[in-house]
Amino acid sequence: MPLANLYSYKIKTIFSGAVLFILLSLHLSSILSYRNTFVDFDYLIVALLVPLIIILVPFFSFRKLNINIIGSLISTLICLACFFTMRFEYIVSLVCAGIVFYFFLSIYRMSGDYVYVLKISVVSFFFISSLIFFESVFLHAKLFSRGNVDINTGVNGIFFAALIPFLIGIYCYVGEYRWKSLTVGTLFIVIWLVIDSQSRTAIISTLLSCLMFILIRTNLRLKKRNWKLWLKVVIVSGFIVSILICIFFIYRINTNSVSGRLLIYKISLKILGDNPLLGVGMGNFRKYYNLYQADYFNGKTFGAENLLARNIYYAFNDVLQFTIEMGLLRFIPLFLFFLFGVWKISHLIKISTNPILLGTASALLCLILCSQFSYPLHILSIQVLSLFFLSNIIFLSWRFGQSSRNNITQSVVMILVAGILFIKITYESILIYRCQIMWEKAALQSLNGNFSIAKKIYATCYDNLKEDPEFLLNYGMELAIDGDYKQSLNILTYAGFKVSDSELSLYTAFCNEHLKKYSEAEINYLRAVNMVPSSFTYKHYLLCFYINHGRTENIISTAKAISEQPIKVQSVDVYQIKKHAMILLNKIKQ
Repeated sequence: MPLANLYSYKIKTIFSGAVLFILLSLHLSSILSYRNTFVDFDYLIVALLVPLIIILVPFFSFRKLNINIIGSLISTLICLACFFTMRFEYIVSLVCAGIVFYFFLSIYRMSGDYVYVLKISVVSFFFISSLIFFESVFLHAKLFSRGNVDINTGVNGIFFAALIPFLIGIYCYVGEYRWKSLTVGTLFIVIWLVIDSQSRTAIISTLLSCLMFILIRTNLRLKKRNWKLWLKVVIVSGFIVSILICIFFIYRINTNSVSGRLLIYKISLKILGDNPLLGVGMGNFRKYYNLYQADYFNGKTFGAENLLARNIYYAFNDVLQFTIEMGLLRFIPLFLFFLFGVWKISHLIKISTNPILLGTASALLCLILCSQFSYPLHILSIQVLSLFFLSNIIFLSWRFGQSSRNNITQSVVMILVAGILFIKITYESILIYRCQIMWEKAALQSLNGNFSIAKKIYATCYDNLKEDPEFLLNYGMELAIDGDYKQSLNILTYAGFKVSDSELSLYTAFCNEHLKKYSEAEINYLRAVNMVPSSFTYKHYLLCFYINHGRTENIISTAKAISEQPIKVQSVDVYQIKKHAMILLNKIKQ
């Protein structure tokens, strides 16, 4: 290889490896899904990465990868997006996903040996898992978690759970001792992180996906050795019994969590029953669920389910949530397409003995299993990881056509498109980033009692952040606290078109009460109470509302409900609220 080509190859490899590492490192931001920061770093990272990928791809991919692949993929995704939703941001998201997917395919093809890319990925996973291991063991959620709030261990566990069968497949394939050692070291760290997450979903999905890997690989080996059928049955039965025992003991760790999920599924199915064909619209689950939960508990006798209910924004089952949002009319074709993909992968595994293919398929199975009890497909880093696994399977199954020459026109057009996209996204990102920083300053000013200053900052941020329901809720709450009830009600009403939340209902009730809209105020107080029926605080505000308006019957019923309600978490505030309710009841009796 000429020296110039060698350097060019190394530069391309370094660039592709760096971008691959950054894409996988999105997990460090995704585990902060508990919103404890005012800045959405995921949005900023993707905004800069996608144009960078578009710029890099023409320099090393079009000679070896037919342009029709990415064109067909993006066209298909756009058609699917138009079929599923007319919301522009979802179409853009699908196009970005297609670009990232194409980038993964490109680096596989560019390397000449796809195992080299897998080695780069092992190095990336080693560094990412080591950072989180170091953080969890020595720093105790101080490195990646801002605001001293623990990282989302559930998401963390699911991300690394999918890596276990994938790394096992790489270990079975690579022959070099140093790469086997690195893979084993990474595997041990990843297993520790999954166990440390205490995510039952992640642990069970890992066990089942690894079981599939072992059974299929064992079956392939037994076929070669012509072992007896009874021995195969014993091995398979032993694995299945072991998994069932593990699942039973893991379930017994926290039965309340399981009961809480069952409640979510029950209410979610009610939403689907009311909107079966067209659904509620993409991204609208969080707008409807808590409203349905409030209706479910309205007038219901307090029981064990009431203690489990809280504000919910995910169905904890991605398939169910997508069905609710898209409706059966649009979900069924997508599901049939998914089944076709499963059939193709199964057929490929039968005719192949490649452990990497089997490990990748097992990793995708792990994510699918996790998606039945959590929301991994809504997490950016897990979406990227899924695209990485899919690109691996596609590369192993497709036979790519060779372009006869490097199409300079295509490269120039792609770079121009990327440049325009880069400028647009960067400009919007800077605006949003600036406004989010200002939002944080406004919140701090409000906390310090300087709302006159904060109000001007909030107003400045509003145009760029008005699609963020958390900003709207925070802004509306601060306006209500300051006494600007009319403007607060307008902001909170607008937020209600995007999300339903008990705090949103509570502050909407405050505003309605001060604006003398008493019937609307009572409706929202009751809605807040029924959204989170275990909360004493919401019942206390409802009781105060009835006291202010002299409604004796309602005072008695609410005070009685407070005094008889079992305590979920002991606190001084709860003690004072129950004491106040009991004093009221005694006074009324006298």
